[in-house]
Amino acid sequence: MKILESSVKSYFTFHYGIGFAIGFIFFCGYMILTTRKKKSQGQSVSKKEILCGLALSVYLVFLLGGILIGRDFRDEHRIEPIPFWSYYKAIVERDVALALQMLGNIVIFIPFGVLLPTAWKRMRNVRCIILIAASVSLSLELVQLIFKLGLFEFDDVFHNTLGAVLGYGLFILFHIILFSIVHRTATDAAVKCKGNK
Repeated sequence: MKILESSVKSYFTFHYGIGFAIGFIFFCGYMILTTRKKKSQGQSVSKKEILCGLALSVYLVFLLGGILIGRDFRDEHRIEPIPFWSYYKAIVERDVALALQMLGNIVIFIPFGVLLPTAWKRMRNVRCIILIAASVSLSLELVQLIFKLGLFEFDDVFHNTLGAVLGYGLFILFHIILFSIVHRTATDAAVKCKGNK
């Protein structure tokens, strides 16, 4: 039993260790770039920017660790060249497990679509979100292909990108609601001031 517990702990530690290392490198790079930009503008890095960078880094740790965990090394490279094959199998063949996996691939990238534009104003563009999310997802698929960790397929890239776009939609919706609340509060305050006069 102790041997099993030890092997499980080492398994999780190894995979999340890789995710942590990449997340730490990302955070350091993010802080260096942000600090340089702020210094050139004569400003200092805000708490919000630090928190955004930290949130993205933690997300990367769980994203990479979660993708690596449960992936066993296989004897051959696996590629699915047919786009949207998973829809046929999930709908026509009623493969519930695959349908849940597809949903998971969408949900896992929703935070990406929220955090990226929060951290960088330049990313507040749906084209940027699509391009970066697709690039990150494709990179993960290539890692799986090269190291024989899973199936390389277009569907995963599509689902991940869709999740990021949905996340960006939530980001925009939140800003619209926030702007509406602030605008209404300011309008009410102005009306009260006029009434008092």
